[in-house]
Amino acid sequence: MSVARDQCDFVLPNGLRIVLVERPLGQGFTACLSVGAGSHKDPVGQMGLAHLTEHLAFSGEARELAQRLTEQFVYVNAQTSGRRTSYYASGHSDFLEDSLRLMAAVLQPQEVRPEACVHERAIVHQEMVDGESDFVGGRSSAYRKISDRMAGAPHWRATYQQRMKSVQRLTHDAVNGFRADQYLPANAALAIVSPGGTHELRRSVEQRLGAI
Repeated sequence: MSVARDQCDFVLPNGLRIVLVERPLGQGFTACLSVGAGSHKDPVGQMGLAHLTEHLAFSGEARELAQRLTEQFVYVNAQTSGRRTSYYASGHSDFLEDSLRLMAAVLQPQEVRPEACVHERAIVHQEMVDGESDFVGGRSSAYRKISDRMAGAPHWRATYQQRMKSVQRLTHDAVNGFRADQYLPANAALAIVSPGGTHELRRSVEQRLGAI
């Protein structure tokens, strides 16, 4: 079993928090970029905006990098929860540098195009349709509302139908505004577990993400 040997915690000048953990055995890495922009940050009348922004973070260079990494059997994914949106990459350490570029691309300021928004909005809408049984009626719906209320979610009273209609109205301008407000290095943290030494990895992190 591989055991963590060294850990390095620091904050880049732009405010991005970094945790690097060296795992001396094995050849794989795992990286997670966590942004403090979950569904609880959805503005009034714009439920689903954090989730849609997660999808649209994979635009331009980020999309190209994600596709390239996936072709090399690197696991790339993202998830929006109540308080955070997290982006993951996990695979062979040969592809760690490209994964750092991916995380940097997600945080880089970028303008979402209207056509891209329409495309991803349809995907988010379909995801909600596929997961309808988890939201409508019964114990799951009641549990979700109680959990959201306890966590301070501003839209905890919203029905499934209201959430669906909100997603259908979201625009690229709303996504761009949300990114500008929330996708800031000082509102994010990056954690990496890898077999390489933390000193060398720190230099790469500073080079790839320090100038955002």
